[in-house]
Order: sequence, then C-alpha cells, then structure tokens
Amino acid sequence: MENLKAKIKEAPETPKILELKEKLEEGKVKIFEKIEKGLEKLNCPLWAAPALGFCKEGRVIIEKDPTTGCPLAPKCIIPGEIETLPVQPEKPEAVEAVCIALWDPVCGKDGKTYSNSCFAKLASVEIAYKGKCEANECQTDADCPQLRCGPAGTISAKCIGVKAR
Repeated sequence: MENLKAKIKEAPETPKILELKEKLEEGKVKIFEKIEKGLEKLNCPLWAAPALGFCKEGRVIIEKDPTTGCPLAPKCIIPGEIETLPVQPEKPEAVEAVCIALWDPVCGKDGKTYSNSCFAKLASVEIAYKGKCEANECQTDADCPQLRCGPAGTISAKCIGVKAR
C-alpha cells in the first residue's frame, strides 16, 4: 500500500491517478469506520476519526492502548519531516526535534491553537489549556453586552476582561 501511495504521489496528475488518489482516501475512511464500529465491542471511550485529508503527505498510524486495547489518537508520520529548535547559547549545534503530527490540540498562551503540546514547545509557547483556542466573542467594543454610560447620557458597550481586536 505504501509503495502504491509513493508511486501515485510521484506520477503526473492524470485522470487515472486522481481516481487512484480518491480510492486511497476512500480506503482510509473505510478503515476508520471499521475502527469506530469495533469500539462498541471493546467498550472504548468515544473516538473520532481524523478529518478528511488528514495526513495526505504521510502515513496514518493508529496505536492501541496496551491496557484496554482501545485505539489511541491517530498520528501522521511524514518521512523526513523534522523541526529544528533554535541554537541555545551554551550549545554549539542546533538541536533537532521531531514532533509527530498527532491531533491533540492545545491552546497556547499566545492565543494560537497548536496541533499538540510538542509543537507548542517547539514554538516556545506555554500551554494555556488543552483543546482548541476558543474564539473570542468580543471582536470590537460594539460586540460586547457590558453597557456603560458616557458623557451626556450616551450609552456604549465595552469589552470587559478581554481585548477587542
């Protein structure tokens, strides 16, 4: 399967190649569906298949929890993909770090969502909480329900506790 995928990736995009790529993607979806159906038998916690198009350039790996047999979050292994940390003053060489493209989102203190804690660490960002960063409902002061009285009896809205963009 991996050899076929590699050959298709290198081939020029003809209608036949596009059809094969689509069939490969459909095969992934069917595998994920089988995993989801098998979870009921194992009494596993809720598991969601990755989004369509997840890991097009690599290989999806789904490991099992050794104690329960339940599938863990899918990982995307992309051959040759590494991230390099900046050179530390006390070290003469750059330290290579590799993060697996595992979708286990964390929200950084910079307000950005990182695909997992490894990528947040590579960006030198502290983690605010697990999960995607929640969109700030307060885009402008006019969006916010907290009212205040202004000069000459005018009423205006003011964002409290968050910065409006």
